Amino acid sequence: MIVFYIIALVLLGLIFAYFYRRVLSFKKRYKYFVCENNRLREENKKIRRLAKIKSEFIAMTVHQLRTPLAKIKWILYAFISGDFGPLDGKQKDILEGAYHANENMVLLLKDLLDISKTEDAGLGYQFAKSSIETVAEGLMKSFSLAAKQKKIGLVFEKPKEPIPDIMMDSRKISLALGNLIDNAIKYTGEGGMVEVSLENSGDCVKISVKDNGIGIPEEEKEKIFTQFFRAKNAESSIEDGTGLGLYIVKNIVKIHGGKIWFESKEGEGTVFSFSIPFREEDEIKKDVEKFVKNI
Repeated sequence: MIVFYIIALVLLGLIFAYFYRRVLSFKKRYKYFVCENNRLREENKKIRRLAKIKSEFIAMTVHQLRTPLAKIKWILYAFISGDFGPLDGKQKDILEGAYHANENMVLLLKDLLDISKTEDAGLGYQFAKSSIETVAEGLMKSFSLAAKQKKIGLVFEKPKEPIPDIMMDSRKISLALGNLIDNAIKYTGEGGMVEVSLENSGDCVKISVKDNGIGIPEEEKEKIFTQFFRAKNAESSIEDGTGLGLYIVKNIVKIHGGKIWFESKEGEGTVFSFSIPFREEDEIKKDVEKFVKNI
């Protein structure tokens, strides 16, 4: 009997020692995770501060460069228009080349500013319940003149069922959808058609921009959302362009928790679509944090 008690006490001692070591190990791990959590919080604050500084620097730089570029633009335009006297063919070609290069620089500055606004880890986003249909209708009015000048049909296919207001930054979504409409008009020839449509897909709203323009070559599709990338047929079709528009659209859609995709066939046209989920403010915060980690 005494032997039994001794064995039992030894076993209890071993069990106690085992659990005691486990508790100590847990305490060490807990302290480590607390320290790591605090460290990551501080790192996140630093990243946000740096993102803000970067955005402010880009905004200031763009602002400083816009004024002289605008002056150069109008001086070149005055020369090309003959305000300072007639030009021969060679002189006009040189000045027109300089004018287009200046315009391309203005576009690049605009896109860099847009990128800065869409990559600032959500700091520049103002989410509120808004109507995506109102945003689309406003853009249709804005682009109606550009479409008319190119003799392109611009059609808005309204949703069959009312779409509830969604949590979004209306200005950023307007920028994203506007970029897609602008591209569709640019790369669609005279007599073509651009269609914008909205659809309630249950857990999200789907926005599509369809054209019958130049399309995207099969071998270049995987690069289409890359910074500064332009397809070869796009470069030969329109000289001016920065290759940043679709990258900007992708970032805006991502931080809204949505998805973006496209279907295209070279020479026949393209359909760009993106979705924005119906969600609440706490879900948005999670998506913003996820976006920050992936920057």
